[in-house]
Amino acid sequence: MKKVAVVCGLALVAAVVLGGVETAEARPTYLKAFATQYPDLADKAKEAKCGVCHPGKSKKERNEYGMALGKLTGKNQKDAEKLKEALVGAAKAKAKSGKTFGEIIEGGDLPN
Repeated sequence: MKKVAVVCGLALVAAVVLGGVETAEARPTYLKAFATQYPDLADKAKEAKCGVCHPGKSKKERNEYGMALGKLTGKNQKDAEKLKEALVGAAKAKAKSGKTFGEIIEGGDLPN
């Protein structure tokens, strides 16, 4: 009887611990690379955080800029030089407004 109680107790603890775990895929290197590439927008980017590329709470959702950058970086790029190249490439992409993201950035706005 004690063995059953112990096993049930351990199963309950495991369920609580594992059930409460959320996976996060933060990309601080992306934000750092953006702030380094565009120092005039560093404060705005740090305030927006993930919002530079993600408009909502779901990080699976991307804005136009996030999609353009994602096409160039691949999945979870960590190499600073490759991130810089992707930022330069994304700046050349056009937003729905007709302006390039680089033009939007030069105007002092975040490219979302």
